This record gives sequence, structure tokens and C-alpha cells, in this order.
Amino acid sequence: MTIMFRTLSIIWMVAIFFLSSLTQTDLKQLPNVSDILAHGAVYGILGVLLYFSFKNRRILKAVLISLLYGISDEIHQSFVPGRTPEVKDLIVDTAAALLAVTFIRVFCSLTSGSITGDKTNH
Repeated sequence: MTIMFRTLSIIWMVAIFFLSSLTQTDLKQLPNVSDILAHGAVYGILGVLLYFSFKNRRILKAVLISLLYGISDEIHQSFVPGRTPEVKDLIVDTAAALLAVTFIRVFCSLTSGSITGDKTNH
């Protein structure tokens, strides 16, 4: 199961990279969504996918990888015309990943790990 989630995490990171590559003109053609909500949703999903990619120290690994990927994402945006890196985005990315994996951990604890079949090591 972890292989599947690791694969999905990589696919999701590629999707984030693609979206980060869009110029300001390209972004205007997408549905108008709050920047904070978009970052929160995208990195919350990444955090959850990463959480299920590991068997131990899940929250730490998921949030740390999300943070590092968020840093690389902001650096990448500095090379895209019309885009600039923003610390606010990185904070939202990391907070969303942390909130999402914390929610999943609590949910799995309450349901005895029934989502993953793993009754320990959440």
C-alpha cells in the first residue's frame, strides 16, 4: 500500500510543478480561486498522500517533505514569468499539510486504523 501512496505522491508533486509553471496569463484562464485556499487544498492533499507513504514517523516525514517541496516550489516560481515566490504561500503550504495529516491521524485513531488496515503506528 505504501508503494501506491508514494507513487501518488510523486504524481501529485508533478501536478504541483506543472501548475507552478503556469505564467500569470495562464493562471487568469483558470477558475478564480483564493490563492490561500488553492495552496491549502493542494498541500493538504500532498500531506495526506505522504502520510500514507510511510510506516513510521508519518507526521514528521509528511510535513517535512511538504515543507521542502514547498520551498522548491517557491524557488521554481521565481523563474516563471509573472510569478514570484512568497513566504506566505510556504506558510500556508506547511500549515495545510500539518493540519491534514493531524486530522487523518486522529480519524484513523478513532476508527482503529480501518482506512489503512494498520492498527498501530499512526
